[in-house]
Amino acid sequence: MNAISYAAVLGTAFVAGAVAIAVLLGYLLDRRDERTGRARRPSVPVRDPYHQAQQLAARRRERVPVDACGQGGAPWS
Repeated sequence: MNAISYAAVLGTAFVAGAVAIAVLLGYLLDRRDERTGRARRPSVPVRDPYHQAQQLAARRRERVPVDACGQGGAPWS
């Protein structure tokens, strides 16, 4: 084995070891965050489709006229 191939093998082993250490470190940090409750949260709040539908219905709901007695009646009746 000459010096060039020896250096290539050592360089490849070094790079592979550095990548393995980085992957292991990332895994361990992520696992620690999950255990302490500091897991990565999405920056956008989770949407609640039921709540959104209620808000949309409230905006679209027509105002029902109220008579003098305080009784509401549908506008089509």
